[in-house]
Amino acid sequence: MWALVESNSITKTFNRPKGFTLGDIQYPASIFTLWSKEELCKIGIVPYLTEDNGDSTFQYQSGYADTISSDGTKVVKTIQYTDRELADLKTAHKDDTNSEANTLLNPTDWHIIKKIETGTDVPSSITTYRSAVRTSANKIETLINDCDTLDKFKALFVVPTDSDGKATGKAPIRDWPDL
Repeated sequence: MWALVESNSITKTFNRPKGFTLGDIQYPASIFTLWSKEELCKIGIVPYLTEDNGDSTFQYQSGYADTISSDGTKVVKTIQYTDRELADLKTAHKDDTNSEANTLLNPTDWHIIKKIETGTDVPSSITTYRSAVRTSANKIETLINDCDTLDKFKALFVVPTDSDGKATGKAPIRDWPDL
């Protein structure tokens, strides 16, 4: 992307090369590929960069601010974020937890249906796994409910690591058993 800067103001942005008129001069789209960065800068065309440091898990985009560099050689669009409401995050992630539990239980449902329809025993490894999934879902939901600040909620997503930075387990919100 590029921006046209005139009198220290952004007057136009370009998502793709496109012809334009500046003053009395018409410029073809090809200048964006044929001209050097310096040549474009001389007529006020500078790179338009985006800086995005937000986290859509916990925040939503609430606006942006454009900043022209002090030397006038680029424009930086900084995305601004606002924290999501804790109650909304908790509700959404409890729903996600129940959905994940359902997804994990689904492949073994046929064992339960077969038991109901034919009386065939369900292998103990399956009943143990299904119980562990339900236990994990309840534990995760309790952890979510116990969060009274956004920082505590964010901590549920942190994977535990050793002193070398290697994962030693799963993030609490993703602590599901393996089949």
